[in-house]
Amino acid sequence: MDTKSTTTNQAAPPGKDSPRSCAADGSAPEYEIKTVQDFLKVPADRMEECLTEFRDFLDLSRETVEACKVVGKLLGTEPPETIVQAFIWSDDGERKGTLRLTVECERRGE
Repeated sequence: MDTKSTTTNQAAPPGKDSPRSCAADGSAPEYEIKTVQDFLKVPADRMEECLTEFRDFLDLSRETVEACKVVGKLLGTEPPETIVQAFIWSDDGERKGTLRLTVECERRGE
């Protein structure tokens, strides 16, 4: 009798019960991406997921930049050149993101 066994090499989704969790509280590791070099810190078996979320981040960032331009026109100001400074990827197996935006406006003298 000839039996074959097949194994699927799938990474367990990170999170509370994942061996990829690094904090005592079970939180997933985070990677701050400011340069191309920073992507090398992401484990090779998680790169595809990271890049998928990075693409989503870029789309959201472009939309945010465009929205800031519209608000700037309404307020009669120019938006700052650098709005997005880093991508922080949480290897938590969820495809959610947060974009924090802080806006400072000076009131014009009368």
